[in-house]
Amino acid sequence: MSYSRWIGSHWYTYYSAGSGQDINSQVLDICSVASFTYKELKYNINFCINRVQEKDPEATEEEIKELKGYIQEFIADVESDVGLKYYEAIKRLDLSVINDLLSWLEEQEKWDKQRREDLKKSGITIKEDETITSFNEALKVIYAEPTDLPLLMAEMQTDLGKGVLEQRLKNPKCVLLNCTKNNS
Repeated sequence: MSYSRWIGSHWYTYYSAGSGQDINSQVLDICSVASFTYKELKYNINFCINRVQEKDPEATEEEIKELKGYIQEFIADVESDVGLKYYEAIKRLDLSVINDLLSWLEEQEKWDKQRREDLKKSGITIKEDETITSFNEALKVIYAEPTDLPLLMAEMQTDLGKGVLEQRLKNPKCVLLNCTKNNS
C-alpha cells in the first residue's frame, strides 16, 4: 500500500509487501532513498529522518514534514493490524498456557468426535474442519486486545468462539479460558 507517489509528492512511500510476520519487521520503503522497519521508525525516528536527509539533501523542511506524516500513517497502520496483533499475542504464549490449551483441545476433540458420531446416527453430518474453525476463533478472541473485542462480535461463527468472546467481554483483561473476575 502506498502512502505517496511521485506524481503528487517528493516521496514515493509504501508499506512493503515483503515485510515479515511480526510487528517489528514491518517495512516502510521510501523509494530510492531508504527502507525502515516499524521498530526503527517507532523508537528512533530522528535517526531515520537524519538518514533520509543525508541520502536526499535536496529535500526541503516542508517535504521532511510531509514524510513524517507518511511515517505516522505507516506506524498507525502497523499498530492497528489485527493479524499482527494476533501473531504477536501467540508469540508471547508461554509453555504452560500452550500445554493448558493443548489439553483443552484434546478434550474438545473427544467431545466433538462423539458429537459427530451421535449426529451422524441421526442423519446429520458436520464438516471435519469445524473443530479447527472453533479453535481458531477461540484463540483469536483469547489473545485479542481488549479494545478489539467488540470488532470480533461479527466474526464469530461457532458456539465456542461466541462463548469465549462472551466471557472476554465480561472480563476483557482475562486471556485464559478458566479465568474468573478474581484472577484478572
